Order: sequence, then structure tokens, then C-alpha cells
Amino acid sequence: MNAPQDPRGRSPARHGCPPRGEQPAVSVILPTYDRAACLPHAIHSVLAQDFGPVEIIVVDDGSRDATREVVAAFGARVIYLYQPNRGVSAARNAGIARARGEWLAFLDSDDAWHPAYLSRQMAAAARFPDAVAHVTDSAIVAADGTRRRHLDDLRLTVDASSSAPVLLEAPVVALLGHSHWYLQATLARREAVVACGGLDERLRIAEDLELLALLAARGPVSIRREVLVDVHLRDSGAAHLSELSQADRAARSTGYATAYAAILERAALSQRERALVRRRLGQSHRAVGNAWLARGDARRAREQYGHALRADFTTTSLARWLATLLPASLAGRTVHAEREIGSRYARPGSAGTGA
Repeated sequence: MNAPQDPRGRSPARHGCPPRGEQPAVSVILPTYDRAACLPHAIHSVLAQDFGPVEIIVVDDGSRDATREVVAAFGARVIYLYQPNRGVSAARNAGIARARGEWLAFLDSDDAWHPAYLSRQMAAAARFPDAVAHVTDSAIVAADGTRRRHLDDLRLTVDASSSAPVLLEAPVVALLGHSHWYLQATLARREAVVACGGLDERLRIAEDLELLALLAARGPVSIRREVLVDVHLRDSGAAHLSELSQADRAARSTGYATAYAAILERAALSQRERALVRRRLGQSHRAVGNAWLARGDARRAREQYGHALRADFTTTSLARWLATLLPASLAGRTVHAEREIGSRYARPGSAGTGA
């Protein structure tokens, strides 16, 4: 196999792994699973950065395709780690354990950075030396090539521009109040990530949310409204690191509930922050309950609505718990009607979960 060519002709010593003995400023963690076809594009986007030196660590989570050969073609510019399939959290943790840089940057194997991504992020790190993480905007790229800005999707209003990052006044509230920004658009201080315990290997969904929240609870976070990352929507039939389908609402919401519970347990939160996390936890349990009720399992739905009530007592959760005491078919119709009414009167711009 011919070695892939760096599209910008960059020097491997500067834009790949630094020479032996030289400390990289940034370690790039790139987990992958059966993504040999798109992985070179992601790696090239790191090699094309106008900042260096960096080390690139590809963690192959048990791929069955030509991933090993694809990475080998890049030679010493890329560090290759292989492990049996254990999921995205374990793959990223393996990369973190190997990393030597002061800063960690994360990239998924089907996404790509713009050439100025790392230089902009490191400029923010120099401007805000006490910050534990720095975030940029991303473009969500659909299969047909259409693009939309992620921070606009989140309705996250901050006084930031493409040229001037700002510190978030309440990073936990900003993160959890609007859904969360992308880990692949986040530069994080390595010692802070290690202090958070890395990523939760129990999770195959929302593992990035938990880590981002733990980081946000540890110190300042800066944000810049410049699109510097392309996040490609996955084909629903394609193989990826998560074994859980995003279309499985019960599994997805259970993952979020686990993440929110861990945030409550592990993060030092203010009263306002704890109330927000508990609200999100209640919404997630309610969403799981809705999924079980849609399958005709009133007992499991009632159990989840009970968890929602304990997390964040609301009349909505109480009404749905009571509805499960009705005959199953009537319970389902009652909750569906209540959800329809609630969606009509939802506050525009609110960060709802569809629960």
C-alpha cells in the first residue's frame, strides 16, 4: 500500500509525532472501529494543522477491516494502539494513558478538523491560562453535504465571535442547559481529564457528556463561535464504536440517565447546577418510561417514572406514574395525549429532551 500523501506537504517532524525526546504540546486521541475507508481523511486533517508538534494516537478498538494497514501507511507520524473491542470510552482511555502532551484533543475517525483548529485552540489556552478546556463551533455535515452550525442548533447564546473566544460564566449550566457541545471540538488539559477519571467505560452513549460536565465543574471553559470542525452524520447502517443504536430510545435515554447520575455523584456542583442535573436526570428516566410504555410494558414504565420522581419531583412524572396504574392500552393513550399537549405549549428554545 502506498503511503497516503499529506495534502499540504507538511513536515512529519512538525505535524506528526515529534522526534523522540521532544515533548508534544498536544496529544490527539483518535479512536476507531471498522472505519478504514474514512480514517485517512481524519488523520490528514490532523497532519494538515498549522500548529505543532503534536502526537497522533489512533486507538483501534478491535477493527475487522484494514485499519491496521491504513495506519501503518502513515509510518512514524501516527502511533497505533490495538485493543479488543471494548467501546469508545475504553478506546479513548487507552489513548489518554499513552498521551504525553499537556493538552488532549479528541477526534472521531469519520470527522475532520479545519487546518487552524489547533492553533486557534492553543491561542485560547494562552489567553485563558486557568481554563481547563476550550471549545469551538462545529459544522454538522449531512449525507447530502448540507451543513449547519452546531452552536446554533443548541441555541447557546454567548458573547463570543470567530476571532475572540470568551469564558463561559457558568460552563456546567451552559453545557447541560442546551444539550452539549462536541468532544471533538474540545481541547482539554490532560491533568484535568486524568483528575476526572477519564471516560466512564460503562457508557456507550453520553460518555462524552459526562466527561465534559466533569471538566466544566472543575474550572473555566472558553468558547469560540468559529466553525473549525466538520462532524459528519453517521450512516445509520454503518459500523461504529457504540453497540447501541441511537434509534433505540430506551437505550439512549438510559445512557443519559447513567451519565447524569454519575455527574451528580462525581462533580462538585452548586445548588443551581445540581438542580439542573437532577432535572435532566428526571427527564431521561421519563423518556425511558415513555419507551417502555410504547412497548406495552407498564411495569417497567412505572419503575422509570418512579426514578424520575425521586430525581426531580414534577407533576408530569407523577401523572405518568399514575397513568401506568390504568389498563396498559389506556395508559399508553393517556401518556401520549399528555405529551402531545405538553409539546404544543413547550417554551420555544428550551432544551427539552422529548420526555
